Amino acid sequence: MTGAVTIGGLIDNQTLSYTNATASNANVATPNKYISLINLTDGTNGGVAGNYVLPTLNSTNAPVTINAKAISLSGSKTYDATSSFAASTFGTTGTVSTGVGVENLVLTGTGSVANANVSAGTQALTLGTLALTNGTGLASNYTLDGATSTGVVTAKTVMLSGSKNFDATVSFAASAFGTTGTVSTGVNNETLVLTGIGSVASANASAGTQTLSLGTLVFADSTGRARNYVLAGGTGKIIEQSSAATASSSSFVPFLSQALRFDLAADATGNIGAWWMNHLVPIRDQVIITRVADLYKTTSGAVAVSLPMNASDMNAELTLSDGRPIPEWLRFVPPKGLFVDDCVPNNALPIDLFLRSDGRVIRVFLTER
Repeated sequence: MTGAVTIGGLIDNQTLSYTNATASNANVATPNKYISLINLTDGTNGGVAGNYVLPTLNSTNAPVTINAKAISLSGSKTYDATSSFAASTFGTTGTVSTGVGVENLVLTGTGSVANANVSAGTQALTLGTLALTNGTGLASNYTLDGATSTGVVTAKTVMLSGSKNFDATVSFAASAFGTTGTVSTGVNNETLVLTGIGSVASANASAGTQTLSLGTLVFADSTGRARNYVLAGGTGKIIEQSSAATASSSSFVPFLSQALRFDLAADATGNIGAWWMNHLVPIRDQVIITRVADLYKTTSGAVAVSLPMNASDMNAELTLSDGRPIPEWLRFVPPKGLFVDDCVPNNALPIDLFLRSDGRVIRVFLTER
């Protein structure tokens, strides 16, 4: 038995010591407890154990009082825009260790802290309805009163999920996530503004959903506080641009932010679609070109197509979509912004190309019709 045993009835100022003091019951709530065993030993000021005899040990002559042990709580929860702390945020989902042997107790109810934000750090816990119930130990042997209990709010993890149309780059701008960069946190309608640029490993749509490298992507305050959240990563998906032209020889729909239709036309030299291609100058968009029938070809059997670019740009480059050079049967003339295909091998079409000019990336898709 720990604690203090008071030995009375000694002469003058003599004292005695003791060993092996044992109570008849270890629990706080048990009535009529008493010292059931104790051995007296010599003390000070001439106190000799042999000069004294113990009385009958019972609840009258040797009563015992056992006080409840105070239990301190230390809880942590993820930010949820409230100051409340449920019992499950303490110990192991509400089961708390007492520090006495292997005894534990089950906590119920809800407490609170003064501030719901991560920036408040460790805060004093108001117990509210928090209460101890029996676990492997008896709740009556313990108390929450008189102990210092605390709660900490930690940042909520936010994962990004974004998509963008194919543009031949691996970068993902902030605007590719949420609603043009405004991201929902999933907490109480709170949103954050995303800034910066992240990236994925492959620029191709065939890679599917890819792991996002955060790069310079960071959160800023919006209706929620950025410090209450942590950006842990996410995914990015590149969407393949539509490359289908209509079967009709009179019209098709190029892939633009808004659907537009243009008439195809051929002039005496075999140039096709000159009107719409001379007026279509999108950034990071695509041009879909359907080869004309034989009657539109020049006498040499070639078809020349005018691309939407600066005809004086000598640095314009036309490659296959995977970056390889264009095949030998396809000739490209940068100064005129033209390419000519003649003697096309069997099964050589369709072919997917990228035109890079003036900082623009334009997809060119050639197919039979």
